[in-house]
Amino acid sequence: MFLNNTVKNFYQLFHKNSSVVFACICFSTIILRLPSVIIDFIHVDVLTSYLLAKRDLLGLSYSMNKGWLYHQLMKFSINYIADTPSSFHFIGLLFILMTMYGIYILAKKMYDSKTGLFAAFLYGTVISCYHTEYLACNGEIFYNLFNVFALYCYYVCVFEKKRIYIVLLVINIVASYLIKFQGIFILPIILTHFIFIYPLSFNNNDYRRFYKNLFIVIAIGLVTVATFLIIGYVYFGFDFIDYIYKAI
Repeated sequence: MFLNNTVKNFYQLFHKNSSVVFACICFSTIILRLPSVIIDFIHVDVLTSYLLAKRDLLGLSYSMNKGWLYHQLMKFSINYIADTPSSFHFIGLLFILMTMYGIYILAKKMYDSKTGLFAAFLYGTVISCYHTEYLACNGEIFYNLFNVFALYCYYVCVFEKKRIYIVLLVINIVASYLIKFQGIFILPIILTHFIFIYPLSFNNNDYRRFYKNLFIVIAIGLVTVATFLIIGYVYFGFDFIDYIYKAI
C-alpha cells in the first residue's frame, strides 16, 4: 500500500506546470551527467575519435571511425570549446537535453503533456546516465536527437498533413546517417509504419490507390538507385556492398 502511494505521488509530479517540471528534469540530468564533463576517458571509442580528429586538424592521415557529422562535431569541440574529450562530452550533454525536448513534444502531440514529461524523464535521467556508451557520448547519443525529430516530422507530415515537414524529415534522416551508419535504421521503421500500418485507416478505394501509387514510386526509386550504383561501380569503382560491409 505504501509503495503504491509512493508511485502514485511520484507520477503526480508530472501533472504539474510543464515548464517547471521539464526544467527540473533537465537539471537532474545535468547533475547526473556531470562526471562525463569532468572525466576525459570513459569509453575507448570516444578517445579514438578524439585522436583521429586531432590527426585531421594537424594535417596527418586519418580515417573516421564514425560518420562525417560525428567527426565534425568532435573537431568543433576541440577548436572552439577545449582540446580534451570532456569538451565533446559537453556537446553530448546538450544533445541529450535537446533530445529530451524532442521526446517531450512528440509524446505530448501523440498523447498528452504528462506522458511527454515522463518519457523525457526516463530518457534523461535513466537511459542516458547509467550506460557507459551513453555517458561517453558515442554515436547513439547524437543520432537519437535526429531520430526523435525525424519521428516528430513524420507524425506532423502524415497525421496533420503539413507536407513541408517532409524536407525536415529527410534532413533528420540524413543527419542520423552522417553521425553513424546505424542512424539510418530509423528509415525502415518509418517506412514500415507508412507502408503497412498507416493505410489501415483508409477506405477500400483509397487503400488500392495508395498501394498503386506506392508501387510506382518504389519502382522509379529502385531504377534510379540501381542506375546510380551501376554508374558509380563502372566509372568510379565504387563498391556499394563493400562500403555497407565496412560501415556495419
